[in-house]
Amino acid sequence: MKNHKIFILLELVLGGMAVVLALLMLTADPDASVGKVAVILPDSDSSRWASLRYGLKMAAADYNVEVVVTDTGETMTAAKQKKFIDQEVANGADAVIVGPAVGEEETAMLAKIEQELPVVMIGSAPTSNKSSVTSVAPDNLVMGQALAEELLQDYAGDLEGKTLGIICEETDDSKEEGFETALADKGVVIKWRCKISDEMKKDGVPEALAPVDLVAALDDKSVAAYAESHKNSNLKNAVAYGIAHSTEAVYYLDTGLVKALIVPDIFSMGYLSVGKATQLLQFHLGKIDSKTVAYQVLRGENLFTEDNQKLLFTMNQN
Repeated sequence: MKNHKIFILLELVLGGMAVVLALLMLTADPDASVGKVAVILPDSDSSRWASLRYGLKMAAADYNVEVVVTDTGETMTAAKQKKFIDQEVANGADAVIVGPAVGEEETAMLAKIEQELPVVMIGSAPTSNKSSVTSVAPDNLVMGQALAEELLQDYAGDLEGKTLGIICEETDDSKEEGFETALADKGVVIKWRCKISDEMKKDGVPEALAPVDLVAALDDKSVAAYAESHKNSNLKNAVAYGIAHSTEAVYYLDTGLVKALIVPDIFSMGYLSVGKATQLLQFHLGKIDSKTVAYQVLRGENLFTEDNQKLLFTMNQN
């Protein structure tokens, strides 16, 4: 009898909760925004982020959330990142999407902010496995390996006697690691590594760099710097391979200046990051599962195939 009474009480409580939930659903404004999400990334107005901005826009409509992309300028440091986050929170942001932030200082800073409001990292995962910050990013290590595989494919796996130069941003260590590991026993000699600066995007890499047979440009700025240098430097006879996602990089591929491109799906990165931020906002969760986005291999001969049309479409959105 006692158990029977407890069962009835539980049924009444659950029934009451269901009625309250139904009333809340009926009275909720279907047009009310879930919240405001601020997106903070370097060079945010650049064409290289066109596909990502399109993903953010589509997700904002689907998830009924306000998304604001902050104008940050070209360079980004941990201090500037913190300044922009504080600024957007003061302007009413309920969550932030930040990227890329791969250094220990940036990761620690975001982990601290994540205790106060939802944070989603894009473009790179936290440097510490203990971090609770959710990320949506390509696997940069795997993309570096994939670039090496494309190069090896063109030389039948044998790079004996070939020389190589690597151009990358300061934040691209994992791409570089994956690329070099995949080439470790293939006979290629790495003659130099050039860490890109903002000036190099306009002026190209230093002309004093030694001539090489091959160049690996591991990000959009590095591809642009290589293209600028190719005209009048020791790199004019080099064969280039890149990791990039801008229309500018695709143009260099189409004109033959770059042999192959590894292109991460940053449309999905933008879309999924808003979805993750919305989950964190709606359900007040702590850490939720991070997501790794895919990449595509583009070459001149497959650039305009049907499979690549969607990718090219998203790259050309404003």
